[in-house]
Amino acid sequence: MAPRLHRLAALLVSCLVVMAAAQSAVARPNLPDCDGDPSISIGSLGNGRLVNGVFFPAAGPDHSAWNFRAQRNGGSDRTRWGHCRVVRAVLPGLAAYRDRNPDAPPVAVGDMALRHGSEIDGHSTHENGRQIDICLPRRDGKFREPHTVAQVDPRLTCELVRALLNAGTDQILIGPNIRIGTPTRAIPWPNLDDRLRAMF
Repeated sequence: MAPRLHRLAALLVSCLVVMAAAQSAVARPNLPDCDGDPSISIGSLGNGRLVNGVFFPAAGPDHSAWNFRAQRNGGSDRTRWGHCRVVRAVLPGLAAYRDRNPDAPPVAVGDMALRHGSEIDGHSTHENGRQIDICLPRRDGKFREPHTVAQVDPRLTCELVRALLNAGTDQILIGPNIRIGTPTRAIPWPNLDDRLRAMF
């Protein structure tokens, strides 16, 4: 009797694992194909354009768009365009972060670039589609950007930075007052105590 129960239990566990994997695969957005009509970044971050940009989805199981201008959920569709490489790296990075931290709230994703690049209001850069702003996780778990360093969760911030770097981000700019034992390729940068800036 015991071996039969053991086999049934093993079968049940296998079914649950397969179902969870299938649910995750269905829920997470598909990554864009970057080969057919490749994105091209022209010029610099502060003086550039974007050709064949890819739209970053407004929401998914691991993130939602954040509008820092209006301080509310639901970022502007016009400012979430980027180089295909950025979208293909950030979405899996956010998924890996949430997989390692299942109790963490979805990540608040801010601006990338305009569809064709060029000057974007509220930024001196973000012009060629190779940057994305991501709000730092809050200690209280609320979905909104932190307004003080004390509101930032340092452990989750470190996890988020590492996940994005592992996913292919070239560099991350983060406020000098955020104490996370900054890993290589994460650079202290002024005026970024509420969000990080992933650079590609």
